[in-house]
Amino acid sequence: MNGDVALREAINRGWLTGPRIIAATRALAAPGGQFGHLTPEAQKIIEQEYVILNGPESARQAVRQALYDGANCIKVIDNGSPATVSLNEKKAIVDEAHTAGVKVAAHAIGDKATRIAAEAGVDSIEHAYVISDDTLKMMAQKHIFLVPTDGTLQEFMEMIFGHRQPTAEERKEQEEGFKPYVTGNRDRLQRARKLGVPIAAGSDMYLTMPDEDRGQASLDVFDAYIDEGMTPIEIIHAATSNAAELLGWQAKIGTLESGKYADIIAVPGDPLKDATALKHAKFVMKGGVVIKNEK
Repeated sequence: MNGDVALREAINRGWLTGPRIIAATRALAAPGGQFGHLTPEAQKIIEQEYVILNGPESARQAVRQALYDGANCIKVIDNGSPATVSLNEKKAIVDEAHTAGVKVAAHAIGDKATRIAAEAGVDSIEHAYVISDDTLKMMAQKHIFLVPTDGTLQEFMEMIFGHRQPTAEERKEQEEGFKPYVTGNRDRLQRARKLGVPIAAGSDMYLTMPDEDRGQASLDVFDAYIDEGMTPIEIIHAATSNAAELLGWQAKIGTLESGKYADIIAVPGDPLKDATALKHAKFVMKGGVVIKNEK
C-alpha cells in the first residue's frame, strides 16, 4: 500500500535513480473500486488500491488521509463498477484538495463520468474515451486538461500477439474489435483540440509490450497522437510545458529557462519534424546530473 510514496522518497533521497514522481497513494472510488463484484473473501484487495467513499464528508476525510499518507495529487475513479462517485462527493474532493494546494486527476471514461468530473472542477480527466462536445466545451472553459491515453491499432496487435505470428483470421478478428475504439479515440482528440481543450501527454501502459519495458512502452502514446492528427510541436508541448502546468510545476520544469531544473534530453533527428524521435533519447539529464549518455 502507498508504494508510490515509498518509491518517490527513495528517489528523492538518492537511494535510487528514477524520475520525478508525483504520487497519488490510493485512488478514491465508489464501492467496489474498479473491481466490480467480488466475493467477501476477495474484497480485501479493494482496500489495497482504493479508499471507498460514502458521501461528501467521507470524501473530504479520504483526501485528508491521502495527504497524510504522502500524496501530492489526488486521483479519483469516476466510473468504477457498479457505482460512480457522485457530483457532491467529487465537489468535496476538489474543494478539500485545492484548499491544500493539491491537484485532482479524474479517471473517467463514459459520458456521465466525464461530465461529473468537469462539473466538479477537477484539474485533469484521464482517458475520456466517451465524452460529449458539451463536456469538452466545459473543460475548455475551466481549463481542465485532457490526458488521452491512446494507442494505435498496430500497438494493440503487438500487445495481443507479441512475437507470435497470428493467422489472417485471428488478426482480422482482433482488428475489427479494436478499430471502433481507435477511431473513437481519434475523433475525441480531434474534437477536443478543435474546441480548445488543453492536452497533456500520458499513458496507461500497465500491459506488456514485446521488447519494451514499461518506461519505453509509455512513450508509444506518441504514435497514437501522430495518428490522431497532433502536430510534432503539439506533442512536444503536451509532454513538456502542458504537463508541467497540469502538475502545478511550471515554475520548476517543462521548459528550458533560468531558475528551473536542468532536465534535458537529446534525441536523434528532428522532433519538430518527426515526434517519434522523442522515443529514442540518447542523452538524459535530470537536475543537472547526467543519467544517460549514449555516444
